[in-house]
Amino acid sequence: MLATKYFLSNKRDFDKIKKEGKMYQTPHFGVCVLKKSKEEPSRFGVVISKKIDKLAVSRNRIKRAITESIRRNMQDIEKGYDVLFLVKKSLASETTESIMNKTQSWLKQAKF
Repeated sequence: MLATKYFLSNKRDFDKIKKEGKMYQTPHFGVCVLKKSKEEPSRFGVVISKKIDKLAVSRNRIKRAITESIRRNMQDIEKGYDVLFLVKKSLASETTESIMNKTQSWLKQAKF
């Protein structure tokens, strides 16, 4: 499980990242990235609308898969960024392993 200090928890933070951050698009999710101080650890958030899937179980499975992939790759992620994953509907039909692989490949190729 990803440590609490790596999670975005405040609505103001989510809004600031959406407004000021740089947006990257993939077929399965959009990613907003906002640069901040290099001393602070990078923080992450996942937004999954009820339009993606009405069942909370499915939305939580997607969120857990994304955060687990982030946790496994924390040593490769630079400090000083706020990252927000905006999940698209195409990700709802993917398996957990596939979601983790897609997130991991984006994190490895990301040049933020």
